[in-house]
Amino acid sequence: MSWDRIILSLGVALHAIFFALMLAGVEPFHTFFYLLSWWTFIPVIGAINRLKTGDSLVLGDGPRFFWMASCSVVVWLFFESWNFHLQNWLYHGIVEITW
Repeated sequence: MSWDRIILSLGVALHAIFFALMLAGVEPFHTFFYLLSWWTFIPVIGAINRLKTGDSLVLGDGPRFFWMASCSVVVWLFFESWNFHLQNWLYHGIVEITW
């Protein structure tokens, strides 16, 4: 079995487990399902892409993946900080941080 198929199988299995635990109300899966599901979704899509085309932007090149992930986090934090001013969107059902 190729690494792509292993990554695909493992990602789908973990996503299904996280989804079931979220539905059961188990923490931290219930509160932070989005984060957990996103980081299983990325390798699954990368594996599917590489199985279909032979290339993937996120698999097979560690430095490129970490560069793209870092850029993604920076851009997302920019939008989050912008929202402090806009107060345009809210996250319902998450733990309120009071520090």
